Amino acid sequence: FVDDVMLLYNEYQKSGAKIKEPPKNFPWGLCEFLVEDPDGHVLRIGSERTGPDDAGWQNTARRGSA
Repeated sequence: FVDDVMLLYNEYQKSGAKIKEPPKNFPWGLCEFLVEDPDGHVLRIGSERTGPDDAGWQNTARRGSA
C-alpha cells in the first residue's frame, strides 16, 4: 500500500514502466493498479479509493484473487 496511488502511477507511466492495468476504484475500499517489474512479476499497488467503484471492475486481471 502507498499513500497516493495516482501519484505513483503517474511516476511509473512517465518512467516507461510496464503498466498492466491502470488505476481503478474497487468495492473493498481501494484504488489499485497493476505494474510488471523487470523480472516479469506483476505487482498490485493500492491506496485509499479516489471515488466510487469504477465501471467494469469485475472484469480486471484481479478477478479470482483475494
